This record gives sequence, structure tokens and C-alpha cells, in this order.
Amino acid sequence: MIRLKKGSQARSIADTQYRTKEWVQDLRVGGRWKATGLGADGVPFTVEGEFLEIDPPRCLVQTWRPEWDGGHATRLTYRLDAIEGGTRVTVRHEGFGDRHESCSSHAEGWSSVLGWLRDFAAPAAGSSDDKYFLCRLIPPRPSFPFDMNEAERATMQEHVGYWTAQMNAGTAVIFGPVADPKGAWGLGVVRVKDEAEVRAFEAGDPAIRSKHGFRYEILPMLQAIVASCAAWLARAPASPPGLPGGGRATFAIERRSQHSQKLCAPERREIFESCGKLSWDDGRMSAERADFKWSSAPRVSAEEFAAVQSEGATTR
Repeated sequence: MIRLKKGSQARSIADTQYRTKEWVQDLRVGGRWKATGLGADGVPFTVEGEFLEIDPPRCLVQTWRPEWDGGHATRLTYRLDAIEGGTRVTVRHEGFGDRHESCSSHAEGWSSVLGWLRDFAAPAAGSSDDKYFLCRLIPPRPSFPFDMNEAERATMQEHVGYWTAQMNAGTAVIFGPVADPKGAWGLGVVRVKDEAEVRAFEAGDPAIRSKHGFRYEILPMLQAIVASCAAWLARAPASPPGLPGGGRATFAIERRSQHSQKLCAPERREIFESCGKLSWDDGRMSAERADFKWSSAPRVSAEEFAAVQSEGATTR
């Protein structure tokens, strides 16, 4: 008998969606398993089943009977196949019959779970040889934010554009002004190969090229711990604002050629506005442009769609 409780390595990395508190299993053919936990709304849940096939380390087949699905039992198969550079995980969940809504809901759930697994197992973003540097942009005078002239203001706009482009390219990690009581200054963290690259980054900054008296202070970071996508999602609210009746519509974000991720955050307005188009069909909201595709999960009502429209998104 194997028993895992909260605090073990089996704890979910997606606690804003749900948290498994305990997992008990008798790992043998005919043995039972049971998981209990709390949903994002705090309501307890239970899912259990029986092991049908065990073929380590290649295959595991079990039944799946969640209490929230009317007591229906389905069949769940995990397959592990060796591939170049790793292992392919294949999950097949079958036996839903004509219960199409339950099948669709479980498919969305597995898409998220496998995405979280990929995030957990994937190496940190960037090459292991990358280095991080903290850059301080020192302005010409401590009072600069409050008394800059028009030429300096234009330079700062170019500076922000430069760092934004570097962030979109994956070089800049974070940047912004710091309200230091001794005088404001700009903070930025960049990820580059070596000091020569960060010096080239400095030389290309419009603030430095302007000759207005700006200067950089560059310090190497001994270690950088960067938040993962899962950690970022953990800070997102469980319920997006603006939906009538406290609706819990979440949004799935899919980067083409990458795995799907659940997105549940107030930034959805920015997402839809940047895309410029928003459509609704049979309870699904969606928006799309060349590099991104968004769709709502679960289905939302026409009233909820109208509420999101009123936030500024336009329809196709």
C-alpha cells in the first residue's frame, strides 16, 4: 500500500486549479486507488478506481471514477515510450459513451495536467550557459523623473521601447524604475551569454546613446531563480473579473508548437484587445492571431460573452 499526503513530492504544482491532499493506492492488478483533495473553490473532491494492467515501466491501465461525474467509470491508460532525448507520455482516457460534455471537460483537464508535467520536467528557460546581469540605469540627476525636459522624455520613451523589444526577444527578464529615497534609478535584469554581450546591450540603449548623462552599473548575478509558468499562474486569481454571477470562466492559451496552458487572469482583456477579434460559437469564446490562439474553457453563456465584449473586445 502506497500513501502520499500533502507536502510530498506528489503535491500538485497547480494549486490554484485544485490540490490533491492524499493519494492511496494498492499497486497490483485488482488493487484499488483513491485520491482526495480540494478544488479551487474549496469544495472537497474524490476520485477512485481499480488497477487493470501493470507493465512497468511501460504501461499502466486503471479505471477512473470521479464523484463529480455521476459515478460513471471510465478507462485510463498511461504509456511511456523511450524517444530520443527523453520519454513520450501518452494518456488515453476512454469509455465516455455519449457523455460528450464529460469527455470534453476531461480532455481539457488532461491538456492542463500534461502541460504542468512538461513545465515541471523541462529545463529552465534558456541555455545552461546563460548568465544573468543586474543593470542599474543611473539618470543624470536624482530628481530626473520629476524635472526631465522634452528631449529627455523622448529618450526615455525610446529606452522603454528598446527594453520592451529585448524582453520580447527573451533577453530582458524584468525592468522598471525604482523609487529610491536617495534618487530614482532604473532596474533591469538581462539573460545573456557573457559580459561582452551585456556591454553590447548597454551600448545599444537609446539612453546611453543620447549623451544626456545616463550611465549603467552592471553587476553579475551569482545565481538566478526565475519563476516558472506554473508559478506565474499560481498568482493569478481563480475568477476573472467582469463575468456576471461570479462566473468562473477560464481561458486556455496555446502557443503554436508548444503545449496548452490554462490562463485565468485579468490580463484576458489585454489578450483580446491585442488580438483585436473575439468570437463566440456554441458557448466557446475564441481569439486568434498569427502566433497565438485563445479559447474559453469551460463554455460560457451568451450573457457572459456580452459582458466580456463590453470590456472593449470587438467581435468578428
